[in-house]
Amino acid sequence: MLTSPKNITIRQGEGQLIPAEIKSISGISNNVTNMTLAKGHNDVASNSNPTGLIVSIQRIQPPLFRVDVPQQTPVGIYNIRLKTSIIEPIAATLTKPIFNNKVSIGFIDPEFFASKKYPSMEYLTSPTNLTITVIPPLNVNDQFKNFWGTYGQPISIIVGGFAGGFASLIFSRINRKT
Repeated sequence: MLTSPKNITIRQGEGQLIPAEIKSISGISNNVTNMTLAKGHNDVASNSNPTGLIVSIQRIQPPLFRVDVPQQTPVGIYNIRLKTSIIEPIAATLTKPIFNNKVSIGFIDPEFFASKKYPSMEYLTSPTNLTITVIPPLNVNDQFKNFWGTYGQPISIIVGGFAGGFASLIFSRINRKT
């Protein structure tokens, strides 16, 4: 399973939508027919775990997951096991015998050419892992840094404009008194 971003990190008390792609024998496959959460030892797999991750499958083509991390979830790396089924084309193989006759060296049964023209499909079911790292929530300093990084420049411009305007008012009143 390939996700975007590749390494999934979610803070305690937050959630995230995670788009994914399923890599198969023939490359990236969007022919997903079924996807379920598989339960396993020490793995997060259901919405009923009160201290673990809350995972839901939003859609299967292309795969999209919603992962919510409650505030009380312990910090660590979580492995979410999924069972994925996809449809894959089967490459035509030579299953028909080659017949020999006296006119030519050999010929291939015409049914083989039909299977090459109309390849068959098969269902592949395989376990897939989705690894998520849970990290602590932002502290007050980090929240302020993020806020100021986003809104600091516009706030500085506006406050600077007010300060300049206020200073010009003060200087004009001082000049009037003298």
